[in-house]
Amino acid sequence: GVTDLLQRVKFMGLVTEYDSRLFDEYENRLSRLVQEKSTLLQKRSDLIISKNKAENKKVEYKQEKEGQKRFLRKLKREKSLGIQIQKELIKASEELDHIISKQVKRHSEGGRFNIIDHKGRLSLPVKGPALNHFGKKWDKNYDSYIVFNGVNIKVPQNTSVRTIYSGKVLYTGFLDGYGDLIIIGHGSNIHSVYGHLNKIICRVNQKVRKGQIIGKSGGSGSILGDSLYFELRKDGKAIDPYSWVRMAKK
Repeated sequence: GVTDLLQRVKFMGLVTEYDSRLFDEYENRLSRLVQEKSTLLQKRSDLIISKNKAENKKVEYKQEKEGQKRFLRKLKREKSLGIQIQKELIKASEELDHIISKQVKRHSEGGRFNIIDHKGRLSLPVKGPALNHFGKKWDKNYDSYIVFNGVNIKVPQNTSVRTIYSGKVLYTGFLDGYGDLIIIGHGSNIHSVYGHLNKIICRVNQKVRKGQIIGKSGGSGSILGDSLYFELRKDGKAIDPYSWVRMAKK
């Protein structure tokens, strides 16, 4: 009867209330799971980014290490090249010594030349900036000392090369390290040397006057490009040419 109906209604209410609680609890759990999944996905994304960063750093480190190895190899090559250049300069200088001593024995230089009296008042054979200083210098590019017995003067090819003083042509020809060169004796055991020439306009035994054109500049045998190599020697030893030049500027 009515009592049974009321009991059924009450039971249905209890069931509905229980189902509602279950549904709310399910929704909460589902929401937490979705949030946890989102958090996990974010962490996974962060881990992937971190992994990629680590891989990039590894590649950068490897590249940097390779770069350091290349740099060290380059330094070794340059140092080796510097030593080789120094050896070649010494060998070329010895060859020049031999040529000068040989030619002095064969030719009279003419004692009437007074170049000593003109020290500090001579002019360079060409006008241009010096590419090196005379003497022993530390070259940071080659990590080594390099000795220069003369100066390389930067000038365009085919610039007229003039004698610094009157004298006698003792030698013309090609010499390793100097290219085509001319040696002139000025008396008092002083010789001037003009190298890396493009053209020689004088002959052995020819007497030349101060300022006379004896050749054209070039770059033969030069590692510095178009330039004139100029050297002065006294008693067979190289001397600083700028100490003999008027208003010397190094």
